[in-house]
Amino acid sequence: MMAQTAAPIPKAKTKPTLGQWIQRVTEKEMPVFGRTVESVLSVAHNDDSTVSELARVVLQDSAMTARVLKLVNSTYYNPTSEPISTISRAILLLGFDNVRDLSLSVALIDSFVKGPQRDKLNEEMAQSIHAAVQARTIARERGDRSPEEIFIATLLYRLGQMAFWCFGEELAEELLAAQNSAAAKPEDNEKKVLGFALSDLSWGLAREWRLSDLLKQSLQNASTHNPRTRTIVLSHQLAEAARSGWKQERVDKLVADVADLVGQSADSARLMLEEQAREATCIARDFGASEAIQYLPVPGSEVEPVDEAGPAVEYPEPDPMLQLAVLREIKQLVQSRPTFNTVLEAVLEGIYRGVGTDRTLFALLTPDRQTLVGKFALGDSDGRLLEGFRFTMDRSHPSVLLYAMAKRIDLWVTDQADDPHAALVTPALRQALGTGAFLIAPLVVDDKSIGLLYADRMASGRALDEQAFSSFGHFAAEANQGLSHIVRQRGGAGARAR
Repeated sequence: MMAQTAAPIPKAKTKPTLGQWIQRVTEKEMPVFGRTVESVLSVAHNDDSTVSELARVVLQDSAMTARVLKLVNSTYYNPTSEPISTISRAILLLGFDNVRDLSLSVALIDSFVKGPQRDKLNEEMAQSIHAAVQARTIARERGDRSPEEIFIATLLYRLGQMAFWCFGEELAEELLAAQNSAAAKPEDNEKKVLGFALSDLSWGLAREWRLSDLLKQSLQNASTHNPRTRTIVLSHQLAEAARSGWKQERVDKLVADVADLVGQSADSARLMLEEQAREATCIARDFGASEAIQYLPVPGSEVEPVDEAGPAVEYPEPDPMLQLAVLREIKQLVQSRPTFNTVLEAVLEGIYRGVGTDRTLFALLTPDRQTLVGKFALGDSDGRLLEGFRFTMDRSHPSVLLYAMAKRIDLWVTDQADDPHAALVTPALRQALGTGAFLIAPLVVDDKSIGLLYADRMASGRALDEQAFSSFGHFAAEANQGLSHIVRQRGGAGARAR
C-alpha cells in the first residue's frame, strides 16, 4: 500500500499593511472624498478668491449645499437665528475655515454609507459626533481662540476607525470577533489582527489628506499640558464611557477632569455635559447621520427615529421663497462694504439655486474694455463654460453680448429662427455655450456696462420661461444697484472686480 502524500499547507493570506490601507481608502474606497479634500484644501486661505473657490466646490454638490446650509442655520452654529440662505454669506459670517471644515465633515459622513458592519460604524459616528459637541463646548468655556477647529478635529479623531468599519470586510469581521471574545484592550486586538492600531490609520489618513495640524498633533501626542489636544482626547473618553450610562464611577471621574479644565464645579460641569449630549442628537441629524442617533447616550430621554432626506435633485428647481431670502441677504451684504466679487457671487448663487438654472456665470470686461472674460460660474462641473467664456468686444463684429451691454437690456435668447436676437449669436459664442436658450443681463455701474450675467438650462433640457426671465432680471437689477452703491461708498474708486 502506497503511503499517502500529505496535502500542502495553504499559505496564509497576507494582510494589508498600514500604508496599503491608507492607499486603499484614499484611492479605491473614498476617491470622491479624497478629491473633495484636495479641491477644498488647495484653496488659499487669505485671498478674496477663497470665497469663490470654496463656494464653487460646495455648490457643485446639491446635497452638500443643503446639508451645510442646514448646519449653519442651526442654533448650534447660528445662535442669533439670522437666516443664512447662501453659501457665500455663510462663509462671510462663519469664516472660511469653519465652512471648509463643515463641508469636509459632511463629505466624510456621506462617504460612510456602505459596509456590513453598519452597527459598529454608527457607534463610531455617534461617539465622534458626541465627542465633537462636548469638545466645542469645553473649548468655549476655556475661552479657546477657535472652538470650531476643535469641533472638527474631534469629529475626525477616529477617522481611521470609521473608515475601517466601513471598508474592512473580512478583516472587520475578524476584529469584531476578537473584540467580542477577548478582554484585551481594543488597541491590542487591533495590533494582533491587523498589525497596527486603528489610531495609526487615523493619523495616516489625516496626513495623506492634509487635515488640520491640531488633529495630527492630537493623534500623535495627546499632551496633558496642551489644553486643546487634552480637550479632544478627554471628550472622546467621556463619549466612550457615557455609552455605558452616565451614572458610573468612570464618568464621574471624567466629569471631574472636565470641571478642572474649565474651572467649574463638578455639578455645573455635569449639567453642561449632559445638556450637550442632548444637543448631539440635533447635530447628528443635521450632519445626515440619523442612524447614529440611537447610539448616542442621551441622559433621561428617548430619541425618536428620523427619516433620512431623500436623494438630492441633480439640477436646482425654482424656489421663489429662496429667491426672496437671497435678495434680502444681498441687500444686507451691500451695507457691509463688501467687494464686487462677493456681491456678484451671492447674486450668482441666487440665480443658480433660486431661479433654478443649470449653469450661471458672471463675466467682466478687461480694463481696456476690449475683452469680456468669465470670472465665476456655478453648475459648470467640467469648467468648459468658464474656460471658454472669453470674447473680443469688437464693434465691427456685432454679437448678442455686445448688443445687450450697449443697449443695457436683459435678453432671453433662443435658437429659434423667429428670435430677432438669434442672428447675433455668433458661431464662437454657440460653440462656447452649446445649443439652446439662455439669459443675459448687463452689469452697469456709473452708467457704464462693465460686464454681464449669464444663465441657462441646457444640460437638463428644461425650458426657460417668463418666470425664470423675470426672476433673473430681479437679480441682475439687485446686482447693479449693489455695485453702484459700493462705488458710491468708495467715492467712485475701486469700481472694478478682480
